[in-house]
Amino acid sequence: MIISLEGSESAGKTTLAYTAPLPIVGFAFDLGIERALKGTMYKMFEGISIDIVPYDRSVIEPAPVTADITIYELPRPIQIDSNLVKGAKELWGYFLVRVVSALTNQRTKSVVIDTMTICRRIRADAYLQNLQEQAIAQKQPPRQQMIQIEYAATNDSIRDIWIMGASSKKNLIGIHHLTDERMERPNSK
Repeated sequence: MIISLEGSESAGKTTLAYTAPLPIVGFAFDLGIERALKGTMYKMFEGISIDIVPYDRSVIEPAPVTADITIYELPRPIQIDSNLVKGAKELWGYFLVRVVSALTNQRTKSVVIDTMTICRRIRADAYLQNLQEQAIAQKQPPRQQMIQIEYAATNDSIRDIWIMGASSKKNLIGIHHLTDERMERPNSK
């Protein structure tokens, strides 16, 4: 089953997602799991073993999932240079290895990505980081942003995760932040 949850901050999306069939492997891009699992609804998770795995890019292979809920913390890299992206490519690779492992693991019943909004941004940043590194290697000035057509690669990568989730016959829950929508001005014509 594929589920996409979208809503306001602190509306209970993450808490709801972690009530999916166990065992669950979660990916916490927004790092709101403490509030979700230990907040007002903490009794829902009593007696359930929870393993929170801090981000460590030196660990190549994911450890075997033994807890009822295993959550990988995936903090967005701090960008010190406002022109160059650093760390996004490494974070994307780390995530990709673990999400594929979770979706192909026979034991795992549910996969939670919190949030898909940030996941997509990380993928876009990883793509831009790669373009910047190529430009620097060729002694050219690095680009500061992607052009619109290049977002196809980012969108394809995210779509591949949804497709893999559907084909794996697991529960894949993607949580999204509400985003502003651009609309034409009323009475503009």
